[in-house]
Amino acid sequence: MTFRTAFCCFLTLASAALAAAGGKARGIPPATQPGPPANFLTAAQQWKVESGAWKVDAAKGTASVTADDTVAELAATRGTRLAGRWLSLKVVLTGDAARAGLRFSGLRDDAEQTLRIVLDAAEGGLTNGRAKTLAPLPAGALQSPVEIILTFSKDRLLIEHAGVQVAELAVKFEDQQPAVSLLAERGTVVFREVILSGQPVLVEVPPRKPPEPGIPPVRPDKVEPAPEPVAGPRVAVDFTGADMRTLKSGWNDYFGVHVDTGPGPWKTIRQYDGPGFGMPPGDRHTGAVKTLDGPFAKMPVQMSLGDFGDWKRKDAGRLDSHIKTLADQDRSAIFIAPWVQPFTFVQQDQVWAFMKLLYGGHVAAEGRIFFQWGDDITSRRLGAATNRNLHSTTPRASSTGGRRGRDDTVEAYVEYYFAPAVEAVRLASSEVYKDPARIPVLMGSALRPSDPINRAWLIRALDSTIAGEIALSLKGRTVCELVDYITLDYPFFRATDANALQEFWDRYGMKVKGLWVTSEYGATGKGPADLIKSAALYLDWAARMQLDASRTRLIWNLPEEKPDKPAMRELVRKLGESFTGPLRAASQKTGETVLYRIAAGDSRMLLVNIPPESRRARRPDPIQEITLTVPAAQAARQWTARILSEKDRKQPAAGTAVPVEKNGAGLVLKLDANARDTWALIVEAQ
Repeated sequence: MTFRTAFCCFLTLASAALAAAGGKARGIPPATQPGPPANFLTAAQQWKVESGAWKVDAAKGTASVTADDTVAELAATRGTRLAGRWLSLKVVLTGDAARAGLRFSGLRDDAEQTLRIVLDAAEGGLTNGRAKTLAPLPAGALQSPVEIILTFSKDRLLIEHAGVQVAELAVKFEDQQPAVSLLAERGTVVFREVILSGQPVLVEVPPRKPPEPGIPPVRPDKVEPAPEPVAGPRVAVDFTGADMRTLKSGWNDYFGVHVDTGPGPWKTIRQYDGPGFGMPPGDRHTGAVKTLDGPFAKMPVQMSLGDFGDWKRKDAGRLDSHIKTLADQDRSAIFIAPWVQPFTFVQQDQVWAFMKLLYGGHVAAEGRIFFQWGDDITSRRLGAATNRNLHSTTPRASSTGGRRGRDDTVEAYVEYYFAPAVEAVRLASSEVYKDPARIPVLMGSALRPSDPINRAWLIRALDSTIAGEIALSLKGRTVCELVDYITLDYPFFRATDANALQEFWDRYGMKVKGLWVTSEYGATGKGPADLIKSAALYLDWAARMQLDASRTRLIWNLPEEKPDKPAMRELVRKLGESFTGPLRAASQKTGETVLYRIAAGDSRMLLVNIPPESRRARRPDPIQEITLTVPAAQAARQWTARILSEKDRKQPAAGTAVPVEKNGAGLVLKLDANARDTWALIVEAQ
C-alpha cells in the first residue's frame, strides 16, 4: 500500500477503526493487526503511566495530561511492527510553550538516539525533542488540532502535514516491534487519535551484543538508565547553532534598574528617583493642588501630583516633574503604590483622585508609569508610606515567622488592600478612558518565589474570589481576572533554573498581559557571575516562551549598602551598552551542569556555566578548553574573553582575561574552570 493510498484509507475507513479495535482476527492485538486503520487509544492496547497524571478514555479514543517542565510519558506495554506502516497523530496543544509527541523505544534516528517526533509550540514546528528542528509548520498550525502522518519504511521515515511532506529521516530498527510512548511537556495536551495502518514488513535487526563472560544478563525490566556523561576537559559550542532561539526584544528593553534618574542604557526603572516614594507627611501639599469630590467617602479630596516623591531626600524631584523626563528619555517607571492596609474609603478616594490626575492629565503616563499594589506581599508589607508605624496593621507572612503562608494573610491582602485599591483604579479608568480596565493593575510583588511556600501563597491569592467586604462592586470576581501583570522579586534566589517563572506562566500566562521581575540580585547577590547567571536563566526562559519586553522584564536591585554596588552598576551598564544586537539564547547539558549561551548580534556572547543545585553529584573534571564556532564573517577579527567566577573573591569585577586562539572558523578558549562552580565567560570581537 502506498502512502497516498494509505492516507485515503484513513479518511474513508475512519468508521472501521472501532471495528478494528475489537481485535478478533486470529486473536492478534489490534495495535499489531494489519489492514484498516486502528486507533491505538480505542484498541485493546495496554498503557502504563511512566510519569505525569494521564487520563485515557478508551471509549472516546483520547489521552490527555497537563504537564509541567518535566516530561509526562504514557507508554504502550507491548510493541508493534512499524516498518511498512503509517501512523497518524492528531493532537491539541494548549500553552505557548506546550510540547507533545511520540517516542519509539527500539527505533533510532540518524543521530543514533531513540527516535522522538515532537510538536513544539514555542518553536512553531516539529523537533526531535532535543532542540533540533526537523521542520517548521505554517503559522497558526499549532493553535488548532494538528495532524501529522508518519510513514515508516525499513530505513526511512517520511513526515507529512496537511498533505505535504515536511521531513524525511534515516531510521534504524533495533527491535522488530518498537514500543510507542506519548510525550507531553509544559502545557495541556490532548491526543485525539493515534491511528496505525498499513502492511507491516520484517526488517533486519542487528544482533544484540552478548554479555561479558561471567556477567549474567540483565533482565529488561531491571535495566537502569545510562548515567549522564561527565563534563570533560573540552567543550564545543556553536555561536549560531540551530538550537538558538531569537528573542523578541533587545537587552535594554528586558533589563532595568532600581532608583535612578541619570543616564544609562536601561529602559525601565523601579522607584524612579528614590526608594521612599510616597505620600507627603501631614497635610503638606506641593504643586498645583486640585479638589475633587470623592465617590467613596463622599468628601472633598485635595490632591497634587507634586505631593508624590521621596520625602526622605531634600533633593528628590516630584512625580509631576518626572513625567516629561520619562517621556523624553523613553523610559518606564514602576512604583510601589504609596498606600498601606487597611484601606479606608478616604484612601480609596485618594487612589481614585491620583489616577485621574495622572492618567487623565498626562498622555505620556499611559503605558509608561505603573503601580504595584504591594511589595513583597508574601513576607513583609504592603505599600510604601512615610509613617512606618502604619505597618503594624499589615498582615505578615514572614519567611521565618509562624504566620508564613497562612490563608488569613491571603484574605487580608485580597479583601482589605488589593480589592479596594483596584476598585478605585477601575472607577478612575472608566471616567478617564471610558474603559475600567485600561489603567494597568500590577499585583504586589511576591518575594522569593523559588520557595514553594511563597509560590503557594501567591497562587492562593491569585485564585481567590473577592467577597466584597469593602470593594462591593468586585464581589465574585477572582483576583487573577483583575490583574494585568504578575510581579515577582528574586525568583532566582538559590535556584539553578527558571521553574518559578515557568509555573506562574503555565498557570496564568494566558490570563494576564505579562510576568515581570521587579527585583533581582539584591542583598544576597554574590558578585558578577551570580548576576550574569540570573540574566542567562531569565533570557533563556524568555526565549523559550517567545515573550517580548512588554510581557516580561527584569529589574536589577543593587543595594546602596553593598560595597560592590559601584562595580555591579558598572557591569550592568557595560552589558547594556555592548549587548545591543539581536539576542539569541540556548542551553545545553554538559555532564551534570548546564551551559547557557546568550548571543548579541554576531560578535558577542555570554557563556554561563550553572551547576546543579545538589552538591552530592559526581564532581567532573575542570573544563580546560572551549571550542567556539563563530560566524565566518567574524573569524578574522580579534576576539577577547574574560571569565567571572562566583568562587574567585579576589577577581576584578571586569573579570580575568582568558587566552583565545584561532582555529579556522572557530576560537579555542583556554581556561581551567571547575564545572561545579557558577562562572561566566564574556566573549567579544574587537
